[in-house]
Amino acid sequence: KFGLFTSLPMSSFEVQVQARDVTEDYLASHSSASPLEGGLSTGVGFFDHMLDQLQSHGLLTLSVLVSPVPPNPHTVDASNRNAGRQSELAQEIGRRLGLALRPIVAERRGGRKEGATFMCPLDEALAWCRIEESDDPKATVELSNPSGGLGKFSATSVGQLRYSTIVSFFSSLSPSLGLSIHLRNVKGSNSHHVVESAFKAFARCLRLFMDGRPEGGRHWGSPTEAKGVAKADRKTKETMISVEMSSGGGKKRDSLGNSKDAGSAAVDVSTGIPAFDGLLRALFGGAGVGLVLRCKGDLWIDDHHLVEDVGISLGKCLLTLLGDKKGLNRMWLHEGSMATAVVDLSNRPHCEAEVGWRTEGTALREGSVLSKEMVEHFLESFATESRITLHVTAEGEGSDDTERATAVMEAVGKAVGGAMAKDQRREGKVASSKGTLDK
Repeated sequence: KFGLFTSLPMSSFEVQVQARDVTEDYLASHSSASPLEGGLSTGVGFFDHMLDQLQSHGLLTLSVLVSPVPPNPHTVDASNRNAGRQSELAQEIGRRLGLALRPIVAERRGGRKEGATFMCPLDEALAWCRIEESDDPKATVELSNPSGGLGKFSATSVGQLRYSTIVSFFSSLSPSLGLSIHLRNVKGSNSHHVVESAFKAFARCLRLFMDGRPEGGRHWGSPTEAKGVAKADRKTKETMISVEMSSGGGKKRDSLGNSKDAGSAAVDVSTGIPAFDGLLRALFGGAGVGLVLRCKGDLWIDDHHLVEDVGISLGKCLLTLLGDKKGLNRMWLHEGSMATAVVDLSNRPHCEAEVGWRTEGTALREGSVLSKEMVEHFLESFATESRITLHVTAEGEGSDDTERATAVMEAVGKAVGGAMAKDQRREGKVASSKGTLDK
């Protein structure tokens, strides 16, 4: 589906917007559809960058041109030639982009009514987005800190894109698209990443809003089909660990982290700490990834060396299993009844885990060798070595500490499984506007 809207000249510039669903390119055997003319050149450099995030993570092809476009638009002055009139410009782009996307969204929705939620995890930001149908569609954009600015230093702009312009853009896009859009910064200290996380969250949320659950779509979240095996052995004076991890041969996961009818992934672990074994079964069972783990450690000292080294070994194995990440969803959010986790296979390791322990003791449960601090440290080690960005939070006031830890591990596993799921529309490509996750 294709939209083209060209405005009348506004204060000596003209806005042209085109949009197409990448799915159309995919259905046309990936290559027969002609590329959109133009590219992204709004005259506000950082705005171009954010629209590029929208097309990359939303599986859209966009062309947004504000004429006149100089012969060499990629200089500081040329790229920001419209920075002085960006508020009026952003409103017009938002309006016309909404009109271009509206028929695409309507066709992909097919009459479904449910809304969609997504979160984008970066190492220095976490944004939340909600999109839903409404009789009076409006946008709420809450990216600023209590002082009214962006990030740690309360910036009022990123590059030459003002925060107020971002609000204007979404406030215009929402009624034109016919949908309510809610954006919120959950946490973030870096102004660039606060804004980038918000646009990525919106892009992913819009894609989910269009595609719906996997059983309702043809492409989104096709289960990983390629079989893969990764092995790792670690031997130190403190621990001896042997790991074999496999994908594609057991339980298959869709991009929502739900299981397919393909049997059960074998998760066979023996660490010498029964409580830790249970958490690992929850993690890898949730991901639908097969695991055989054997290890011995100096438990006569404490649990630290063994739990940390298991996290390191499992993280390295997962990184090997992921390969070049081409064709993978890359990001996924799992919202469980007791825990919420969001994962990005970003190659930028970061972990924030908020378990919210309910008892004061150091042990996970009375008589257990496993300590609470090592549950959190395991996740940090696992995220670091697998080079993923991970945010996970236990929800609610009830449940004991073991149940909370288990819920956290299962949520992380399902988010990992969703991020690992194949999307045929991304075949041969990584889900990044840079074209790579290696840098």
